[in-house]
This record gives sequence, C-alpha cells and structure tokens, in this order.
Amino acid sequence: QEEDYASWLDQLAAEVGRLGAADKKADSASAKGAAEAELRLWDQELKYLTTLISGRLGDAQAQAFAQSQKDWLKARESAVTAELAGRAGGVVYTDSLEYTQTLARYTKDQVYALAKAYGLIEGAK
Repeated sequence: QEEDYASWLDQLAAEVGRLGAADKKADSASAKGAAEAELRLWDQELKYLTTLISGRLGDAQAQAFAQSQKDWLKARESAVTAELAGRAGGVVYTDSLEYTQTLARYTKDQVYALAKAYGLIEGAK
C-alpha cells in the first residue's frame, strides 16, 4: 500500500510536471489554465487523501482531522497571500498566475505531509 500510494504520487507529480513544462512555453492565458489544472489535480488528491485518512480513524479522531483540514485550508489562503504580498509590495491579485501556482504548491506540500504523517509514504518530496 505504501509503495502503491508513493507510486501514484510519483505519477501525479509527473503529470503536473508536464503541465508546468507546457505553461513555461505558453502564453499567459494558457499558463494560467495549466496552473489552474495543476491546482485542481492537487486539490482532488487532497480530498481523496483526507477521505482515505478519515476512513482509518475513529469518529472523534476523524472529526478532529476534518477540522484540522478546514483550518489548514484557511491557513493556506493566509500563507499564500502573505508570501505573495511580501514579494509584491503588499499587493496580491488572487486571480494571478503566481497566486494559483503558489496555492498548488502549498496543496502539493500538504498532500505529501499528510501521506508521510499517516504512513502512506516513507518521506516527503
């Protein structure tokens, strides 16, 4: 199971890598579309992973885990905004390419952190 999920994450990361390579060659609208697709892939994986983990927990633990994920989503938005505001002199456009790419990166990092914390992979990427 650990190997299967690690292999799946490798495949997902490769697919996302292909999207990223395409957006480097594309115009800004295409790059934004690729970044949105990347974010959707990582968001879908995060939803799948949280469902998988919740199913392994008791009721009280699953409720606490669900709340921790809701809190993480709020914190992700704040962290992304703060990171980008620091680079952009305080101005953050939530519809920008950089905002979408940063959300995707944070989401990917959360997927790997949860997978590692709950024993689905050996190490974070």
